[in-house]
Amino acid sequence: TAGTVTTTGSTLNIPFSATLNTSGMTWANVTVATSGTAVTLTSNLNLTGTLNFTHTSSINGNNVNVGGSLTLTGTPIIVSGSTTINLIGTGTWSAGAGSYLSTNLTINTSGTITISGNIYFYTGTLTYTAGTVLTAGSTLNCVAPSAMTTTFNTNGITWNNVVISGPATISLTSNFTCANATLGSGTTTTINSNTMFITGNLSIATSIVI
Repeated sequence: TAGTVTTTGSTLNIPFSATLNTSGMTWANVTVATSGTAVTLTSNLNLTGTLNFTHTSSINGNNVNVGGSLTLTGTPIIVSGSTTINLIGTGTWSAGAGSYLSTNLTINTSGTITISGNIYFYTGTLTYTAGTVLTAGSTLNCVAPSAMTTTFNTNGITWNNVVISGPATISLTSNFTCANATLGSGTTTTINSNTMFITGNLSIATSIVI
């Protein structure tokens, strides 16, 4: 409720389901560390360092404002929920093999976000507002483990490799640019609305509707 809390160099580990109301505090690092953990935020969760998920978990309620990196180090895991994760600093977005982010994510920073290796984005909205986003050598995977509805509003980012396969409905609320794209492998994938610009190679299956 009140007081000065110094968190420099620390990590808040969340091993069980919990409700957090830490308005007025800024954490250094936060790790959600146990399978099935459900985190409910009744105020924004602010951190200067890394937000890390090691197991399948959910996060709902208010926003998470991340000043450093977003990492999904478990393999494979799904992080779901209604919370919007805001990348507001300089850091890396990385994920273990097949580890999906299935919540809303916004990049709105004066710093630099580096997309590292393979990242996996499932149902939710991915929004770019401001900042430098480095994608060299990376792949954005939207490969649905089950039916997904995903929205991209990332005009201003040039993705490197993009893989989209169904069952999926993808909505583009702004133009989408990438170097190489593989679209529609598997069951039916539908892509709606704005323009997708592909500057390199396109591989397309028969099960895609654009």
